[in-house]
Amino acid sequence: KKDKGTHQKSTPFNVGKEKSSKQEQKNEISTFNKTTFSENKPKTQTPPNVALYLGEKSSWCQWDIKYLLNKKGDYDFLEGSHSFVQWLFPNHFSSAFNSSSYALTLSEAKEFRTNAIIAKRLMKAYDLMFDFYGFQIKNNEIARIDGDFQERYSETIAYPTHNHLRIRRILAHLNVVGFRELAIKVVNFLKEE
Repeated sequence: KKDKGTHQKSTPFNVGKEKSSKQEQKNEISTFNKTTFSENKPKTQTPPNVALYLGEKSSWCQWDIKYLLNKKGDYDFLEGSHSFVQWLFPNHFSSAFNSSSYALTLSEAKEFRTNAIIAKRLMKAYDLMFDFYGFQIKNNEIARIDGDFQERYSETIAYPTHNHLRIRRILAHLNVVGFRELAIKVVNFLKEE
């Protein structure tokens, strides 16, 4: 039986503050253990998308989370590399562009909403990509980055349409990890621009 007093609506600013019962945690582990991956996919104790965000080393992802999150401002890397986005922003769909990435499971999505370490890294991941596109989260709203927006917008959104797929992935990710309100704010911001 859930304690109604401890439930909090997930926002990007309170991720990791939800509480789970011991039984819910056991159910999540059980659900993951029943998940069937193809033969070439690793069988790990920690689900793959959660493992990446927790900083666990693996042979199935070529990057470390700290390495990726330190790429803020490295626009050549962010524009030229096409497989990191599927790892940073997993959703419930497999990627047609990165066969080594994993679709986000329901238990992983819940972990993304409740784990404080993942929450902190998610905020850095959003900051990384929003900066790449020329905007930011400021006072719980989406806002232009002064002096940089037009150039970033022209280089990443207006003409190279492959970034539209990336934005779509980020929006799907925001929705499945409980940040629908932030996804709507991003859509409204882009629509106005």
